[in-house]
Formats: sequence, structure tokens, C-alpha cells
Amino acid sequence: MKFIFEKKWDFLFLFLLIFVSWCYGYHKILHFRPSSIHQWRQADCLSFAINYYREGMHFFSPAVHWIGNQGNGRTVSEFPVIYYTVAFLWKLFGYHESVFRLVDLLIVFSGLFSLYKLCSGLLDDKAWALMIPLYLFSSPIFAYYGFNFLADVPALCLALNGWYFFFRFYQTEKNRHLGISMGFFLIGGLIKITSLLSFVPLVLVFLIEALNLFSSKNGQKIFNNTKRYFIPFILVITAIVGWYAYAIHYNKINNAGLFSTTILPIWKITAAQREVVLFRLYNELLPQFFNKAGFMFLSALLLGILISWKKINAFLFLITASVFVGVITYLILWYQVFTVHDYYLSNLLIIIPLVMITFFSFMKEEYPAIFKSAHVKVVFGAVLSISLYSCAMQMRVKYNIVDRFELPKHTFMLEKSEKELWDWYHWDYNNHFKALETITPYNRSLGIKREDKVVSIPDQSINISLVLMDQKGFSEFGYGELVGETRIRTFIGMGAKYLIINDEALLKAPDMQPFLVNKLGQYKNVSVYDLRGIAGVVPK
Repeated sequence: MKFIFEKKWDFLFLFLLIFVSWCYGYHKILHFRPSSIHQWRQADCLSFAINYYREGMHFFSPAVHWIGNQGNGRTVSEFPVIYYTVAFLWKLFGYHESVFRLVDLLIVFSGLFSLYKLCSGLLDDKAWALMIPLYLFSSPIFAYYGFNFLADVPALCLALNGWYFFFRFYQTEKNRHLGISMGFFLIGGLIKITSLLSFVPLVLVFLIEALNLFSSKNGQKIFNNTKRYFIPFILVITAIVGWYAYAIHYNKINNAGLFSTTILPIWKITAAQREVVLFRLYNELLPQFFNKAGFMFLSALLLGILISWKKINAFLFLITASVFVGVITYLILWYQVFTVHDYYLSNLLIIIPLVMITFFSFMKEEYPAIFKSAHVKVVFGAVLSISLYSCAMQMRVKYNIVDRFELPKHTFMLEKSEKELWDWYHWDYNNHFKALETITPYNRSLGIKREDKVVSIPDQSINISLVLMDQKGFSEFGYGELVGETRIRTFIGMGAKYLIINDEALLKAPDMQPFLVNKLGQYKNVSVYDLRGIAGVVPK
């Protein structure tokens, strides 16, 4: 009977995940191409997968559409296991970008389910076990990037899987559970090193126990065989160091500078610049991390943990406190990116379930009546519902999803200025880049092959327009020393055959006139020109 009871709650949780996903508009977003906020980084990630699929499944030779100085586009960002997996699935089932979103969503759901099982085991309360992962799911950046092309939220969810199996090891002391846990931490850390934010304290616990300084399992050691358990930790750390060393070397000999492989700390910018970053971090990025009311609620829980630390489970307190220190350290080391790059905050979301689990574990032991109170759970359920609703409005306005009630237009959760900004964004995108999403067959009908190098403008990103067209070539990214006519002629000298312009205003620019001689075609707002026969500047 207990097994049947457990399964009912499991199915209820999965149903709630699907229901919330529907509220977020995932069923409509599934078939969207890279779009909306941070389309730049989305296109980069999709580009890696497409190039595996189109150019051979060579795992250690990732490349993007923007070809760079080397003419091959080779570069690397995160460990490309997700991109490679997507490309492999395309080989089996055909090219569908929806597969990419579904792979990421499968990883995300597995992480949320693991968190639910972890909470169920630690708190022995199904209601709290349901609500804690759903509360995490109500984070706008979790919901947005969890069903996207970026690897940050999937990496976080791999770490959640790692924690569930570590909890199983904590309970059973079975080595296979620790091995599976380390495997998830390894893959997550290879994809995004920031997903190791909660793994580092685990290493700290191991070292403390190895030195006989502390026993964190009710007076006993978690790792009772130091020599045996030393090996999996070393394997994880060695593999991650080895991969990042290879990635840095690979970029150095190919196209360096496309993706950051270093820190961007607070002390390397001026005081005035720090103030600008702080303003945007607080007013623009943190609301995407979590709504401000929810953020204050979590801060109150964290304060309660710090005040009552002597009464809190020693292991949970050490992990949570260490991760909190790690979050502050991370914000300092990557401070410069927090003007716009909200996805850099994704792996900091681990602090949310850790704080909640630690606090509710404390409440379970010290204040069981409050912990079990149906009234408290109903109140929190109401708070959770509001948080989920707020996140749903954020998702729908970002993707311009309009239902028959037109909720994003009328909701009180969004400021008027925010609605107007997104209205402008979607209008501008529809009048410039939207046509590129479907132009590929037309380009092929003109005789433009995928490998024919093009110059695609205006596009300040590395890959957006090139990926939407599935076309190798150049955008406005890079080569900052080259401007105007010299820039285009240099690209011609590097092999560019065609010019693709998505903004008609550029057709009047004096610097463009020498390249608008031979028009091949017009697709909606996009003009296509043949550059062959026009003299280029061969770069030194």
C-alpha cells in the first residue's frame, strides 16, 4: 500500500509539472526558433548542434556558423554533450529544433523530480516535497532557460540529480549511489562549471571528515572509508580540469574570444561602472532570478537559518552556508556580466531549494506543529500560485504568446513600461529578423549553398542571422578595426560570395552602394546580393 501511495504522489507531481508547463506556454514555444531575450546565446548553442549534424559527428571539433579568421568556425564553449546528443537524435529522426528544447526539458524535469524525491525523503512530508521544486520552477530564468537552447539550467538540474543520489548514498551507504551522484556532478560541471557550486561544499565535508575535524552524520562520518571515497572526488575534479584546459587550448589555436573562459571581477571596473551594474542587477536581473516578494521570503528563511544555526542539522547547515558564501563569491568574480546576462545567475538558483530544505528540516524537528499545519501549507500554496502566475506572465510576454483572455496585456504583474518594451521588441524582430527564420529554401533556390560564405547584416551577434538561415559566413561581430566599405571588401577577400541585408535602411548607406550592383533576389524584407566579381581586400 505504501508503494501505491508513493506512486500516486509521484504522478501528481509529474502532472503538476506538465500543467505548469502548459500555463507557461511550453506547448506553443516548442516549435519556436531561437528568439526573444538572449537570442544571441541561444543561436550560439544551436549552432554547435547544427554543425555537428551537418559537418560530421566529430565530438572534439565543435564549430559555429560564424567562420572567423580560420575560415572554419571552430570554437568551444561548454562541454558539448547536449549539442552532440541533439545532433545524434537529428540523425535518427530528422532535423527538428523542437528536439533540442525537449532534450533540455527532459533534463530539467528529471532534476525537478529528483528534488521532489529528495525533499520527500528528507522532510517526510509530501505537500512540502511537491511545493519546494515547484517554487524553484517559478523562477523566471529557470522557466525560460529550462525550455531553451542554453545549457545553464540543464547543468543545474544535473546537479539536482547528483544531490538526490548522494542522499541515497547518505541513507544506504551503497557505493553505486555515490558513483551515480558523482557522474551527475561530473557531467553538470563539464557543461557549466558553476553547477559545481553545491559540489564544492561536498568536497569540503569530505576533507573535514578525512582530517577527523568533524562528523556530520549524527556524530558519525558520511565517508567512513577515506581512501575508497577519495577516488571519485579526484576523478571528477581531474576530468573537469582536463576538459577546461582542452577548451582553452582549442580556442587559442582556432577562434579565441568568442566565449568567455575567464573571470570578470568587480575590482577591474571603475566605481561608476560598479554602480551601473548594481542598479541593473537589482532592478532588472534579480526580478528574473526571482520575484522580489519571493526573494525577500527566501532571505528571511536564510536569516532564520543563520540565527538558529546551533539547532540545525550540521550537514545541511554546512552545505547551505558554504553555497551562500559561494554565491557571494561568484557575484564578485563575474560582477561585470550582470548588466544584461541574467542566465549567468541560473546556477545560483541552487540556493533556493537548499535554503528551503534546511529551514523546513529545522521546523520539522523544532516546531513540528507549525511544520505540519495545514493552514501554513495553504498559505504557502497561495504564495506559490502567485509566483507561478507571475512567471507565466513573464514567459508569455517574452514570447508574445497571446491567449483569448490576453492575460499578458492586462495582468497587474507586469509594469506598463515592460509591456511596451516587449511590444516594441516583437515589432522590431518581425520587421527585420523574422523573415530569416524561413529564408533557407529561397536561398537554396538562388543557388546559394550552405557552405557558401555570406555577409549578413545588420547583425551584431555572432550567429543569430547565420543560424536562422543555416549559412556559413560573417555578421557584424568582430573585426572592430574594420569599418564601412573596407570591412565588406575584407570579407570578400576572405571568401564571402553573397551579401544579405535584412534592414532596408542600409540600402541607402553610401558605403553599401558598391556592393548592391548585382541583386539576386528579395524575400520579404531581406535583400540578397551577389558579391562575386567585386574586388576584395585580402587580409594580411
